[in-house]
Amino acid sequence: MGSRVSKASTSPSEMDPVQLPRGYEVLEVLGEGYFGKVLKCWKKDIKQTVAVKIPKCFENDTVNEVSMLRRFKHLKLHQHNIVEFMDCFQTRYGKAIVLEVLDITLGVYLGKTSFAPMLVSDIRSIIQQMGTAFEALKGIGVIHADLHLHNIMIENHQTQPFRVKLIDFGVAMSRSEASQGKLLQPMAFRSPEILLGCPFSEAIDMWSLGCLMFIMICGKLPFSGRSEYEILRSIIDLLGQPEDLVLSTGLQTKKYFNWTESSSWELKTSFEYFRCHLSTVKDHKLQSLDDLKKMRLEENNGSEAAERDQCIELLKAMLKTGEDERITPREVLTHLFITKDYPNNGAEKSETSHRKMMRPKAAVLSKRRPACPTTAPPSTLHTSHIPPAGVILVQPATAENILLLEGQGSEVSGRSYIDKTSGCSAFTSPFSSEDSTPSPTFLPSGVVILVRPATAQRSMLGDQESAVSFQSGLYEASVSLVTDVESGMESSICEASGSCENTGAENEPGKKKNFLRRVFSWMRKTFRPCVPSVDGPA
Repeated sequence: MGSRVSKASTSPSEMDPVQLPRGYEVLEVLGEGYFGKVLKCWKKDIKQTVAVKIPKCFENDTVNEVSMLRRFKHLKLHQHNIVEFMDCFQTRYGKAIVLEVLDITLGVYLGKTSFAPMLVSDIRSIIQQMGTAFEALKGIGVIHADLHLHNIMIENHQTQPFRVKLIDFGVAMSRSEASQGKLLQPMAFRSPEILLGCPFSEAIDMWSLGCLMFIMICGKLPFSGRSEYEILRSIIDLLGQPEDLVLSTGLQTKKYFNWTESSSWELKTSFEYFRCHLSTVKDHKLQSLDDLKKMRLEENNGSEAAERDQCIELLKAMLKTGEDERITPREVLTHLFITKDYPNNGAEKSETSHRKMMRPKAAVLSKRRPACPTTAPPSTLHTSHIPPAGVILVQPATAENILLLEGQGSEVSGRSYIDKTSGCSAFTSPFSSEDSTPSPTFLPSGVVILVRPATAQRSMLGDQESAVSFQSGLYEASVSLVTDVESGMESSICEASGSCENTGAENEPGKKKNFLRRVFSWMRKTFRPCVPSVDGPA
């Protein structure tokens, strides 16, 4: 595009180097290069400002470009981030091209910011739009072959997100015209297959887009040098040498490489190539593209690390030295960096939604459940058996007191249940050793101790209407619950010890009653309002 020329310093003859049609009024010169000049004009018939690209010499034949732009207009590719073609007319050196007017080029914008690294969000926006443009071109078999900083234009650099369009199809060609050995692309953006003279395709545009992306990320050229050899050496230093299979297909490979005795290609030294020693000055000091992941520019962006990681992964996919391995435009559009579907996003969203779901549930439970003095640490509930009606299975926890049944010499451990009437844990278990590790154990005869509602007459909880009952067997259907507390206590103790006889029980009823009363009296004084129910080890 060349340097921008102001309207005040431009004479009418300079502004209108050719006789424009009557329907155009020159407003200013937007830019000028070796091959042509771009004027900003007013098109009277449509009452719209347009950009007119006028050739300056016969070398700049625009017939091919006009033909291609007409095709784009027919396919409405301006809807795919490609500059809109509006008209053309004949001039002294060829056809002038009338296009939609845009703001400034990406190169001019970066110059205004002193090539400061761009925000990840801006890089994503530009790469996504260029991916859309190149996907459209690939769909009709067109290679741009001239992508650089001044062939991407911003519609309005003062509004965000940036809207950009691909321009300048002067050297664009169809895939069928891609003949091996052609010299294409600006040298700093030249792909390995063009440097080596290998067969090429639309993949060369993805290489150039990767070079542009590198500049947007860190403000430096990825590959620098004054010659093709230095560019190639810079590529190898950062990315590694292309595979021998790729090198073997290049028409220019022997110009830059030697075939060694180990049957492999080796890059010539600068002395071998130039016949003198030259020092190469790099634009950066990166050892690999992964070094770019360490950059942190946005302190307030908590997800910048994940965004930048995926940004660099996309860059690496664009800058593959083998075109078969290089990412395609369609794959760019579905890449994690573009879709923002980062690997850790799913976990974060799941955790957030889990918290939101759990908070109201916990609040409801806290309102419904009365305070209970017993606390239980997290543990795995034993749900292999369904508890009988009248009891609720709860998490076990380490208890503060240990109840030893008469005739038993081991600690009792078992399941914990909640009295439905009060909502409190009647007992928290299992009892365990010092490490508080729960271990399920059973009474000798398989007795399971449960809590179920009972009459207030036999209550051990004072005002609360609940009592302790016992059940023999491991929840077997043939065994029924014992409803009387005293007889239940008696039958369970007899089952566990095997020492009770019917005759003895009949002969000493007063002694047994006194014994049970002493047990209940002791339990009232010892335990808190929440009464324990246990099933213990053998």
